[in-house]
This record gives sequence, structure tokens and C-alpha cells, in this order.
Amino acid sequence: LIARSLDDIELFSAVLTSRTPPKVSQLHERAPKIGVCRTHLWSEVEPSTAEAIEDAATRLAAAGASVVDVDLPATFAALPEAHIQVLMFEGVRSMAYEWNFHREQLSDILQGILQASEECSFEDYITALELGEACRAQMPEIFKDFDVLLAPSAAGEAPLGLGSTGDTRHQTMWTFLHVPCVTLPTHVGRNGLPV
Repeated sequence: LIARSLDDIELFSAVLTSRTPPKVSQLHERAPKIGVCRTHLWSEVEPSTAEAIEDAATRLAAAGASVVDVDLPATFAALPEAHIQVLMFEGVRSMAYEWNFHREQLSDILQGILQASEECSFEDYITALELGEACRAQMPEIFKDFDVLLAPSAAGEAPLGLGSTGDTRHQTMWTFLHVPCVTLPTHVGRNGLPV
């Protein structure tokens, strides 16, 4: 969901799931516990993203939050690639009719993705699913000391134009882990676009 505020996200989510929206949440009785999670992709983030994460952590700590660094287990480094394997294996099958009978009507980009998807083996798919399950099982332990993790949602500033949304690996890892994820455009880059 994309919205102007977290309250709008909650309202929209409640409507989509036929729930009554909760009342506006009261302030917490204690400061939030925030884990700064640079992830295994940290070496690939642009300076603007690194600066945004570090600045947010500093501001949150200055506002009274408990802010502590947290490292993900080494196995989590393979999650972005595993997620791609799952998307590829399931994607070509979910679009089998279009792929087999109307291929010429698909965009060149989608045709390329689906062509590559045919190369994903069932064994690779199962291995990727098992990795996702194993990492998800570790999430309660990772979150036991934190209310939220502060992590990059993109490698850098939003790209110019409409040709691409950029590198999605920083986001898809959390999707594959089945955890809620909120992206807040708190900083802007040199082109005036969100970081």
C-alpha cells in the first residue's frame, strides 16, 4: 500500500480486509527499541542511503528511542537470490496461458523474465523455499529485543524516469520473510527524489 501516512495505511488495510479500523493508537508507555540492521547488502548501498539510515538512527536515539545495531545471521545473505528463484519458478507458471498462447502480446521485458524463468529448476525452487522457511523461523529470535528494525529499503535515491523502480533486493528480502515492511521517504537525494 502506498499512502501519505501510517494512519491512511491502517485505514486502507482495514477496508481491504473488512475490519473496523482501530482507534488512533495511544503513545507507548516506553521508548521504542530499534535495531539498526544494515543487512548483507550494506556494501552495495549508495552514500545517500547509508547517510539516511545513520541519520535516522541518530535522530531516533536523540528522541529517546533505544537504538542498537543488529546483525542478521549469515544464512540471510542468500535470501535475495532465493526470492528471485521463487518468483521465477512461480511466475512462469502463473502466466502459462499468456506465455504459451499470447507471447507476442507481452512486453519485451516480461518476455525476457519469463524466458529466464523457464531455466529455474524444481530443485532450486524447493531449496529457495526451504531457505525462506529456515530464515523465517529465526525472526522471533531476531526481534526478541526490538520493536522494529531500521534497514535500507533501496540501494539509493529513486531512479529518474519511469523505466525502472531500481534494485528491489533490499525490499524483497523482507517480503520473502513474511514480515510487515514500511518504507518512509525521510530523505532526498541529489536529484530531489526520495532515498
